[in-house]
This record gives sequence, structure tokens and C-alpha cells, in this order.
Amino acid sequence: MEDLFAGVGERSTTDKLNEYQSVIAGLSDAQRRAVTHEDGPLIVLAGPGTGKTRAITSRVAHMIHERGIAKLVGQTQAARIHASTFHSLGLGIVRRFADLLGLPGDPMIMDSAQRNRLIRDIIRDERLYRKSLSTGISAAIDHARGTMESLRHLGMDAQAAQSWLDDARNDIGEYEQSDRDARSAELDRFADAIGVYGHFEQRTRELGWIVSDDLIMLPTKLIRENPMVASIVHHDFKHLVVDEFQDVNLGQIEMIRAICPPSDRADVCVVGDDDQSIYGFRGADDRAFAHFAGIWTHAQTVQLTTNYRSAEVIVEASNASIVRAQSRFAPDKEADAHRGDVEGSAIQLVKMDDDYRAGEAIASMLLDMASTGGEEFSFSSCAVIARSGAFLEQIAQNLLLEGIPIDMREKVSPMEDEGARDVFAWARLIVDPESAPNLQRVLTRPPYRVDPVKLNALFGSYRAARPRYEQ
Repeated sequence: MEDLFAGVGERSTTDKLNEYQSVIAGLSDAQRRAVTHEDGPLIVLAGPGTGKTRAITSRVAHMIHERGIAKLVGQTQAARIHASTFHSLGLGIVRRFADLLGLPGDPMIMDSAQRNRLIRDIIRDERLYRKSLSTGISAAIDHARGTMESLRHLGMDAQAAQSWLDDARNDIGEYEQSDRDARSAELDRFADAIGVYGHFEQRTRELGWIVSDDLIMLPTKLIRENPMVASIVHHDFKHLVVDEFQDVNLGQIEMIRAICPPSDRADVCVVGDDDQSIYGFRGADDRAFAHFAGIWTHAQTVQLTTNYRSAEVIVEASNASIVRAQSRFAPDKEADAHRGDVEGSAIQLVKMDDDYRAGEAIASMLLDMASTGGEEFSFSSCAVIARSGAFLEQIAQNLLLEGIPIDMREKVSPMEDEGARDVFAWARLIVDPESAPNLQRVLTRPPYRVDPVKLNALFGSYRAARPRYEQ
């Protein structure tokens, strides 16, 4: 096997110095400040095209060359930078200290079907959600799972959630009488979810199973509660650089806090775009940078505002859009375009009464470009991007009607293959025999080919005959 690190340390000191200086030489002033900062926690605000990746890699090079890391751990070890996702890092810590968590050395990570089945068993065994099963147990499973995920994104285990619930019940007297009953019912439903959460944590530990969110919560809890683990982790991870920080949730911020406790000398650098937050649906906190600044109160901020990628008209439009945001971490931040004004670049905003006319408008614009562009114009130099495949298909039909040639480039998922979907349906059915959608697919596909209408009627009769609590 090839040693990827062979030869590391064999180059002369002069060669290493020249290589490092070439890395640093091409940086802008703002990038250089981000790279060479050594006075405690650092926030790097980096919008699109501002050289964020270059700043991160250069900072790592600077840490190795200028801050003595290679001298402390050896050149080969310094070259083995630990780069991972939060979950991958957490899995390494869980595996390393699995015995302290009561887990096997290589715990099994549950999939969604196993998780839902366990939640269903807990609800039935513990007789939870008794007041809200009018819509069947599936709705209770969805509520319990969603509540658990939200609590985990907030870094709260079942015990912490129960403490919050106790405080909320104590405060219920502050509500108007007309709202008190509704609030009480809401808290009762939340209590059922916490009940599921507590039993879920207990049963997964007994089975030696974990879910993906445990890879954030368990390392955090372990570092906080076990001084030996804390000492080892703090020694192993003295220098942290976190990319795409705008996409983290509170649980991940707490994990960073556990690994690199707040102080004026904490060597943690978070990098990201504070004006971007598109992963709220999976728990990302749009105030992540504000939370960081509130925890690491000595943090300094460097803004990378020069966009090296886009034309000036694009950057100006972006500035005009984001300035209208109600809340920004750095409200005065404004990007500038390194390329300046690029010939032919422009933005047109066309507001349509309905989506059906969008294809006509696009066709009209393309035909106008063709008539004014002369022989040098080619439709192949134009791209149309749509929000969905169905909308793109609609636009394509309009273009074809106008005689405009098209080349549809839609990435097809392997899961669109009927055979692959059949295999997954069988696999999911093996894991969860009560999964109605997968059973329906298996029965309506070869070799059974059950009539879908008759099958739906059969399922309806089955659901009506079962006790509602077991549905």
C-alpha cells in the first residue's frame, strides 16, 4: 500500500519555507488577517466567491509552519490533519470511549425504519399518547420523532427536556383562562413525547444502538461529565477550524464548546456566510454566529467581502437584496466585486401573473437575443434553470413550440428505477413488517400484481377492524 505521507519531512527547510511563503503571498489583506490571527477565538465572515476555502487551507498551513505544531507532534503527524464532519468526529469519540457509555465498540446506527418501529413499541408498551390517538398511532409516532429531533438539535436530552416541561407547567398560571386549557393540552402532548424520548434513550443503550444525533449529543455529554475524557479530547483537538458555520445547530455549537471551552485563548475559528441560512428545515440555527459570539465573548471578527467570482451587477443585486433582511449578524457588511463591470452581464427581473406564462416569456427573451446577436449567437450558450423538474418540462414545451432547440439535462436518481424501488420496498418490509406503503408496493408489483383498487379496499377494511390504539 502506498504511504501517502512518505517523504514528509524529507524536503529541505528552504523548500518548506518557500512553499509556505507562496501560499501566504497571494492572500488579500483580509484573508491574511484571517490566516495569521493567533489571539483567541475568531469569526471569519465569508460570502460567495470571497476565497473562503483558500483562507481555511492557508490558515492550516500557517498553524503548522508558524505556530510550532510540527515541532510539538512531529512533521508526519502535523501532516495528518483531522478533517471530518461533526458526526464523523463524534463517531470516533463514541467508539473510543464506548465502554464509558455502556455501548459496544462499534455501535449500530439505527435507520429510520428501526427508529420508527422502536418508537411505536414504546408508545404501545408504555401506553403513551392516550389522549391523542384519534388519528391513529402513526400521527403519534411522527409527533414523538419530530419532537425528539428538535430537542436533539437544541442539545437537550430527555432529562433536560423534563426540567423545561416542569418549569413550563409551573408558569401555566400566567396564561389567560381562555388559553390555559390549550396550553395544558399542548404540554400534555409534549410530556408524552418526552416519555417516548426517555424510554428511547434507555432501550437504545440496552440494545447497543444509537441514532445519528447521538453522535453529537453523546460526545458532548461525555466530555462534560468525565474529566479524563475531557483531558484527552482537549489534548487531541487543541486547534479547531469549523467550515460552513451558518449551517450548524445548537447541539453542534455545544459540541464545539465542550471540545474547546470558552476563554480568551481558545483556538477555535468558525468560517461561513452569516447572510446565508438554507438548512433551517434540518435544525440549522440562523443565529449561529450570534450564539458563538455570545459564548466565546473574546472572539474577533474578520470580514472577507471581496467577491472574486461574480460580475459587479450580480454583487450589487446581492447587496440590495440582503440589506433588506430584518436581522443580520454584521448589518454593515457589504460585498464588492473584484472583477468589476463585465461586458454583457445584466439582471432582468420579470414578474409574471402565473407560472404558465413563464415559458412564453423565456422563449420571447431567447428569440430576441437570437435576432440581435447575429451569426455569433448560439442557443447552446444559453441555460434555463427551473425550481423543479415539472416546471422545467413546462418551460421546455414552450421553447419547442417556438422552434427553439433544447437539451434537457436532468439528473435521474438511481431510486427512480422501478427495480431498485422494489428491492428497497422488500428490504424495508423485512425490517418493519407493518410498513403499509412498502407492503402495498410489493403486492402490486410482479410477481403478485394485486389490483390496487382491491388492495386499497382490503387495507381500509383492515384498518377499520383493528383497535384504533394499534393503528
